[in-house]
Amino acid sequence: MTKTINFLATPKRFVGYIGEIQGRAIANWLNLGDNVRVTVLSDDVGEFLPVRHPRLRILRATDEMRKGSAPEFNEVLDIAGYCDDDYIVYCNADILFTVGLVDVAEELRSRNWMLCGRRVDLKENAVPPVDPVELKPWLEFAMGRGDAALHDCRGIDYFGTWRKTWRGFGKAFIGRGGIDGALLAHCMRKKQSFADCTGRFWAVHQWHNYNHLSTGTQQLYEGTEAMFNLREHRIRYGPPSLLDADYYYKNEGWCPGAERRTMSRTFERFLRFRLHISGVAVVFAAMRKIHKQLHTAQD
Repeated sequence: MTKTINFLATPKRFVGYIGEIQGRAIANWLNLGDNVRVTVLSDDVGEFLPVRHPRLRILRATDEMRKGSAPEFNEVLDIAGYCDDDYIVYCNADILFTVGLVDVAEELRSRNWMLCGRRVDLKENAVPPVDPVELKPWLEFAMGRGDAALHDCRGIDYFGTWRKTWRGFGKAFIGRGGIDGALLAHCMRKKQSFADCTGRFWAVHQWHNYNHLSTGTQQLYEGTEAMFNLREHRIRYGPPSLLDADYYYKNEGWCPGAERRTMSRTFERFLRFRLHISGVAVVFAAMRKIHKQLHTAQD
């Protein structure tokens, strides 16, 4: 029997262009399979959300969300009321998925691996189809003509695992710099394996601006909440990325992630996240900076 996959998101207000792309994303998730359930935290559903869908649950937003601040990750999970053994895909409310996520989630759940991967960024004015089956060929065509590009290994935007994985995670703010690295760091310290699913299916990030933030991307990556995420989870220097994944998808199979990492990163990873020696992060960051300067000087 196929088990339920619970999608969870904390969208912005469902108005204007943002409301349109968020409504498109949620409709896409509901089309991934009959075993998908979606929960959103929002007081303002607007015209773009299919409020009467039987597999969609709408919960009241937090006080922080009403004030326009970033919600706190564990508070959102608590409001959603999931049990430890519930399988949750937390993702940004502007992400679409191609067909395949449900099958991969079932496979990784049996392996006890967390689900994550790189996103594909769309250019402005690109309007993707909602249907996950139609989205894949559309995306391939869009990438071929330069309307979509694969983000680097830090652009994740979705995490699939059990509720119990996030026990003991601590405080962190959603939608701000450092949140992705903080979630990965927690898994690495907890010895929770995670797999980079890039290429097995695609996560598509719809274009939008950051006018909802007072200082735009500066607040996103350098604001108080972003700095808190980095400090609280001890990832200011050398935050984790998908290059730290225990496994990654290649040539129709899963490969060990260690083969993608340098020996230096493997050693740093072991010291910081297995032996919990956080102070060495500064040393490795300095080494990376010196190495980059030497290469720049040689060029």
